[in-house]
Amino acid sequence: MRVRDHGHYVLIDIRISVPAYLTIQQGHDICREIKNTIINQNPEVYEVLIHLNPWYEEK
Repeated sequence: MRVRDHGHYVLIDIRISVPAYLTIQQGHDICREIKNTIINQNPEVYEVLIHLNPWYEEK
């Protein structure tokens, strides 16, 4: 996670890993939930960018 002050606003970049078997839509739904939660709990946050990576279980 990277958080940057930009004047009166805060910009956040996040990298998350989700199970590789999820669909693109499921991944986007997870990102939207994370973004909305952060913004709703932190009114100073102007933008949240989330980079989604597939996670493969090691065997």
